[in-house]
Amino acid sequence: MSSLPEEIYRDILLRLPGKSLVSCKYVCKSWYELISDPSFIKSHLNLTNQRNSYRLMFECDEMNSVNSISYDSLSSSEKYDDAVAVEMDFSNTISKCRSEILGSCNGLVYGLNNKLKFFFLWNPATKEHKRLPKSPDTYYGSTFHGFGYDYKADDYKLVLVRDICESFRVQVYSLKSNSWKSFETIQRYGMGTYYVTYSGVFLNRVLHWPGRPGNKIVTMNISEEGLEVLKLPITDYEFMSIGVLEGCLCVLSDHVGKTFEVWVMPDYGVQESWTKLYSIGFGRRKYHSSMVELLVSFKNGKILFKNEPIGDGKNSVFLYDPQYKTARKLNITGLNDGEAFSYYESLVSLKCSTLGKRKREKSIET
Repeated sequence: MSSLPEEIYRDILLRLPGKSLVSCKYVCKSWYELISDPSFIKSHLNLTNQRNSYRLMFECDEMNSVNSISYDSLSSSEKYDDAVAVEMDFSNTISKCRSEILGSCNGLVYGLNNKLKFFFLWNPATKEHKRLPKSPDTYYGSTFHGFGYDYKADDYKLVLVRDICESFRVQVYSLKSNSWKSFETIQRYGMGTYYVTYSGVFLNRVLHWPGRPGNKIVTMNISEEGLEVLKLPITDYEFMSIGVLEGCLCVLSDHVGKTFEVWVMPDYGVQESWTKLYSIGFGRRKYHSSMVELLVSFKNGKILFKNEPIGDGKNSVFLYDPQYKTARKLNITGLNDGEAFSYYESLVSLKCSTLGKRKREKSIET
């Protein structure tokens, strides 16, 4: 490999998964410097995004573990049934006891330790982890939250929004400064109760949460840090969740016992562009309870959905084929009643000490 021009082996390395690149860093000094370079990390992140190299990450609460499975294995027809997930190295220093993962952005996972009341960040590929300082408002119940990347500031931010009687209490954590700031804004609307998860959906540099009454979405531009509203084209539904479908903002409106509808906004921010793509009818007992969440759409057009626990207390995942209007339940070993979301490996650093750091880092051979 040393005989190849740098641009060639750089291109080869860019196509490797994040975990493989972590190992490659210690092959030689030049590789370490290349893979650690911020421009390489950003290029790898962009390429991974373009290739849709996503995984399904989910909690298995009974085992207090975090598992993942590649979407490639789920999108391959012969592997739909009994897909086996891999347990991830969930850092003990985060304190697994009563910890829950909540979401992900650019390969960084954020979560909350409910027992000790602290948020944490975790990069499963590099094994970096960070326990965040306590937020100014120690109240964690009924708090909407979200995590995203601020392109203007080149910073990752965790946002907490508490809907109180006359205003919103907003707290923003900055990874770059490792600190919180807070402000209040007059309440002109409410944060909705028709959600699958408290976690905001991040798209176009904006976090999105269900609003109340249920004909709106509450948004926050992560750079400007101001709350706004997007109106929905629908009002007649029992439950609603927000997602991203083929790069577009998506809303799932659930008409319990009948169907749930899939709406998209092709032109972001343009109210008139809302379009109903699908009206999906399933046997309620077989496929969904009261709330459905979109996980990912595949290149072949099929869509992966997750429903909240029913009956046996376990999540279920099903694959919908728009062409034939059929759904198929997937049996994923280890999927239980915790959160589930899309994730992909990256080299984005938390700039902190890590479990996976090797003692020989300072003695890399040239």
